[in-house]
Amino acid sequence: MSLDALVAQKRSPVRWTDEEWDEVAAAAHDKRITHPTKPLSWCVMEGQKEVLPEERRRKHWQQSMVEPIAQRFRRIDKERRKLANDWPSIQQKLQDARHLPTRDKLISDLVDGGLTDEEVLVYFGERVLTQMTPSEVCAEFSPMEILSLIATPELAGCAVQRVVEDLFQREVKLTQRIIQQVVPAGDGQNGRHGKAAERPKPRIVLLGLIPDQIERVSRQFGDLANLTFVNKSRLRDDSIPQRADHVLVWGNFTSKKQKQVVKALCKKRGFADRYEVHLGGFKGLVERIEQLCGSFK
Repeated sequence: MSLDALVAQKRSPVRWTDEEWDEVAAAAHDKRITHPTKPLSWCVMEGQKEVLPEERRRKHWQQSMVEPIAQRFRRIDKERRKLANDWPSIQQKLQDARHLPTRDKLISDLVDGGLTDEEVLVYFGERVLTQMTPSEVCAEFSPMEILSLIATPELAGCAVQRVVEDLFQREVKLTQRIIQQVVPAGDGQNGRHGKAAERPKPRIVLLGLIPDQIERVSRQFGDLANLTFVNKSRLRDDSIPQRADHVLVWGNFTSKKQKQVVKALCKKRGFADRYEVHLGGFKGLVERIEQLCGSFK
């Protein structure tokens, strides 16, 4: 080291960072355990030699170093006491782990036990899917191979459900069209119908009704509101219209997941505050629809 560097170092004493203080304190703590008769200054000055490069070491012991070192000593003692208290439980866990079967032994027992492919899927299917997504499965195997592994009753049931859902949607649309043709819209001069025709109709989205209930609601409120009935079994991104004044879900007949999907779609459309879940019977639902129609003036 040059003379100029030595002079500069003497003029500007080394200032340790928090990390360096921690390292020196830990080394000094170990020194104090192995050399209990040595003073604190000796432990610190010797400990820094083990953790710091020469240019970061302090040349002389200073009284101002006592408090930072003492604080870190107290923290180290606290951590080691906690570790000592936890050591019996750690030993017990280690002892229990020694009696656990090894991976090879477990696989051998499963194979020798005669697990079928179906049982392997039951026990480890979820674990396999965490390693391989459904899209990767479809990419690896042909559609015919995948279909051959699905039981025929389940496959047929899924197909029938799709057909029934399509028929339900068609029935809803046909019912709405018939109601629009049968229910009079009013001529603007005959009391209630006239008033309904003079003001804009609220756009109400309903979820959870069956066809018979849809027909009754349409007949009663078809001239007071623009009603949209959503099939809860086939919720898609376009199930909820882009614009709606109220989204009313019959909570008694919709699952938690279906409610979450509808709520997310409402939030996506920008009217999450218009989402509402009705808990009660059909009569109460009808009364709530009547309230919504009456509040839109």
